[in-house]
Amino acid sequence: AQTLEALFVAAATSIDAERFEEEYFGDGFVAKYSGGAIITDELVALITRETELENEYSALSPKTVKAEYGGIVDTCDSHLKRIEELYGKGSEAFTKAEAKITSLYEKARSEKSVEIYLDLLKVRREIADNKGLESYVPYAYEALGHDYSEEKLLTFIGEIAKYIVPVWATLEAYVFSTENLY
Repeated sequence: AQTLEALFVAAATSIDAERFEEEYFGDGFVAKYSGGAIITDELVALITRETELENEYSALSPKTVKAEYGGIVDTCDSHLKRIEELYGKGSEAFTKAEAKITSLYEKARSEKSVEIYLDLLKVRREIADNKGLESYVPYAYEALGHDYSEEKLLTFIGEIAKYIVPVWATLEAYVFSTENLY
């Protein structure tokens, strides 16, 4: 991102800036970059942290979430493998342990999700502050390249609720009704 910013600044401050704007970058390019880079080192660090948190959330699974079971702190998958090795997968002991470990996993995953979400909110607030914005929303629309407004998005979501939800409910009732399972 920083290298790309340096390129944009160089293009916007070059003797060919107007031609670059017209032929390659579009209206407003020179005004946007002629004063220097928009993405600061601090903003790059915040964007990097945001990505790390998003990846950390996406990686939450029984393979990564740790919980204490039987006095041992380990991933939930490791706990289950250990119990399976001791008692066998079909055993009553395994079934009971699996239920308990699954419950521990859900609780630990929920707690970790909240922690990540709160950190993500803080980072996004800092990004908005760094950009001089009232909230993260305008930055997200710009960064993600949306060609629609927040109002249009809310209208779209409303349309989904109005038209798609009833179709889904009907389909779900049909697919999951007991007479259609066989």
